[in-house]
Order: sequence, then structure tokens, then C-alpha cells
Amino acid sequence: MTIFDLLLGLGVGLALGLTGGGGMLAVPALVVGLNYSMQDAMPVALIAISIAAFMGALDGLRRKIVRYKAAILMALAGIACAPAGIWFAQSVPVAVLVYLFASLLLCVSIRMAMQALALRTTSNVSQQLNKACQINPATGRFYWCSKSVATFGGIGGVSGMLTGMLGVGGGFLIVPSLRQFSDLSINSTIATSLAVIAMVSAGTVTLVISQGVVIPATGVYFILSAIGGMLLARSLASLMPEQYLQLAFALVAIVAACMLIYDQLASASGI
Repeated sequence: MTIFDLLLGLGVGLALGLTGGGGMLAVPALVVGLNYSMQDAMPVALIAISIAAFMGALDGLRRKIVRYKAAILMALAGIACAPAGIWFAQSVPVAVLVYLFASLLLCVSIRMAMQALALRTTSNVSQQLNKACQINPATGRFYWCSKSVATFGGIGGVSGMLTGMLGVGGGFLIVPSLRQFSDLSINSTIATSLAVIAMVSAGTVTLVISQGVVIPATGVYFILSAIGGMLLARSLASLMPEQYLQLAFALVAIVAACMLIYDQLASASGI
């Protein structure tokens, strides 16, 4: 065990807990930082993300900020659409999919960063009136109608397809989509995203464990420190202004998009 193992896991857990989408950094951290092969990194990253997301979702449920009905609907839609993403990935060059996703991620994250930096709180009220999914102020829960059901189902379905195509998606799509189509607070958005990630990954983690995958010692330390990072992040999130959390998500997403593009270019050039 080295301090570097713990710091990398802690960083991934912090990013996931503060933004709801930092789990995408787990595989690059293991491959680049700890010299794992891609095959060895995948199960370690999956277990770390799923357990950390589960802990984050439990914290959100305790604080009653997880919109669990919306999370269940998005998770079911994601699980249903993931096979279509796998099929699509077999029909389209991987490089095309990576560049398209990275470009979309960059556009969304830059837009979110600009919104966070602008701090336009005066315009938020008028914007929220036009959201497809709105919170009932009296109950703190969503108004449910055909429009909101279709929106949540669409978010989950597209997220599932991206997960099937690239092994990514999850919070990186759910968080900005919920911010765009609902008036949910950023803290509740992140907690709900973590709940979706935990539910979608639960079956895959069970399959990985049942296949007898052996996690090396450094992987165990990485997983444990990622869980610690998640718990620390959820305690810090309640103290941070919403604009800072949104900016943190945007910055992590920009880093992840650049890493995706770099990895694809490196693979193409044989580096």
C-alpha cells in the first residue's frame, strides 16, 4: 500500500460524491496512476463506484433528498436500454462513439460551468416554471404526469444506452439532464444520481463477484479510500453553495471528456 493508492481512491470518491458523475475517473486513475491493465481496472473501478454510490445514496435517503421514484424509473429504463447500446456499439466504430460522447460531454459541461460562474439567481425562478419535471413545494416531491414520466424514462434510457455503448454514462448524463429538465436542487440531483448508479451497477457487481474475480491488495485500498472519499464528500456537499457544486461537476466532466479523447488518440496512434 502507498499513499498514492489511497489518494487516488479518495479523489475518485470525492469527485463522485460532490458531482454525482466523478466515477468516470476511476478507470483512468487505476490505469494511469496505478499501472493497471484495462482488464484489471474495470472490476476494481466498478466495485469502488457501486459501493461508494450506494453509501452516497444511503446518506441522501437519510437526509430525504433522494427522489427515489424518479431514480427507480431511470434505473429501470437504463437497464432496459443498455442491451441496445451494446448492440449499437457493435455496429458503429468505437472511435466515432467516443468522439461523439466526449464532444457532447464538453458542450454540456462548458454550458454548466458558464451558468455556475454567471450566478444568475434572478433568472432561475422564471426558468424553473418551464421545467418538464417540477417539485411540489408542499411535499418536496415531483408532480407526476405523462410528461415527467416520459422525461425521466428518456434520461434513464439514454444513460443506459451510453453505458452499453461505452461503459460510461450514469451520472455524467443524469446530473446535467436533471438540471436541464427539472427544478431539483443540485444536492438532491447528485443524491438521486448516486441512487440510480447504485441500482444499475448492483447486478453487474454481483456478476463480477460470482465469477470469482480476484481484487489485488492495491485495489482493495483503492475501493476503501473511494468509499471514504464519498462519505467525506457528502458531508462537505451540504456546506457548499449550489453554484460551486455545479461548477465542480462541470470541471470534472471537462477533465473526463479530455481524458476520453486523449485515450482514443493514443490508442489510434499506438502510443
